Amino acid sequence: MVTPPSLSFDIPEGVELGKYTLSWTWFNRIGNREMYMNCAPITITSEYINHNMPAIPQKDAKVAEKRSNSFPPIFVANIGNNCTTPEGFDIRFPQAGNYVEQKGDSSNILPDNIPVCFATTTSNIHSTHSSEPSSDTRVTSIADSSFRTCPSEDR
Repeated sequence: MVTPPSLSFDIPEGVELGKYTLSWTWFNRIGNREMYMNCAPITITSEYINHNMPAIPQKDAKVAEKRSNSFPPIFVANIGNNCTTPEGFDIRFPQAGNYVEQKGDSSNILPDNIPVCFATTTSNIHSTHSSEPSSDTRVTSIADSSFRTCPSEDR
């Protein structure tokens, strides 16, 4: 039996309790410019909420909804969408939001004077990502805790 990896992270307040598909992405520093993504089913319960994060008034559901909809969009690059990351650096994500953790050697982070993307012209693939959150990111049932392929974003 393979032991799944252990990931530690804080769930920001404003995320409702329930079952979700957690996805995470990463970009290689050396080699072909690629984007990687993995997903896992998770269940958020009150014991996993970080109560040190800024609080959201729970008496006003519209405030909580507005807060959860204000999380940043996913950064997408190196998939033929006319955004290619430079080699040799850890990416400094644009629009990273309020909840950012950085690990590793800070000298590897992309300097502010280098753009996070440079245009590529060799692709006919078009990105259709929206900055609006999708209503289909939640999962309605989870059969087991194994990692899976993420839901398609063909919208």
